[in-house]
This record gives sequence, structure tokens and C-alpha cells, in this order.
Amino acid sequence: RISNSFGIDLSSHRSARVTADSLANADLVIVMDLENMDRLRKEFPATTVRTTLLGLFGTPARLSIPDPYLSEEAATGRICEQVRASVEGLTSWVAEVKSATYTPAVPSTAAGSQ
Repeated sequence: RISNSFGIDLSSHRSARVTADSLANADLVIVMDLENMDRLRKEFPATTVRTTLLGLFGTPARLSIPDPYLSEEAATGRICEQVRASVEGLTSWVAEVKSATYTPAVPSTAAGSQ
């Protein structure tokens, strides 16, 4: 019901455990809280440098976004709002990163002439 109020249909959504295969090609791994980050770090240490917390992209930034699964409806709505705001912040950050232009430390013409 709450997801529908955000215009999202989750009726066919099912959670799944993360696997090494699902992480193998991920550029960025997003977790909801420090407990999940710690578990991921222990089970898949190679992902540590690509893992961050979704709540850090929200306003205000936060370390943890609680799991709304067993929350009351009002609390679930607040949690979903935190997720929405954080996803919007993440989307803005990704757009900024993709549009950024980088200057190589060594121009390609100089590197090729040596």
C-alpha cells in the first residue's frame, strides 16, 4: 500500500540474497545500514571499495535507513520517504559524475612521444 502511494508497484518484487556473481560487475554497491555493510564486507571483501550507504545521499545525510518490513504504516511511510530522497540524491550524484570531464595527468600526445 505504501509503495503504491509513491507510484511504485512492488506486488511482483521478491528479495534475493546477494551473490558473488551478482556483485562481480557492479560499479557501485548500495546498502541501507552499517550492519549490511559489515556483512557484505566480511562475505565479499573485494566489494568494500565499491560499497557505500544509500542514506549518505539523502538530505539530511544519514548512516542508516531502517528496514520498513515490520514497521507500522506511518513509520513505513517515513522510511520510504528517506529512501526516495536518498535515491534522488544518488541519481543527482551519478549524473554529476557522468557529466564531469577529466583531464589526464599526462596528455596522450606527450605520453605517445616518449
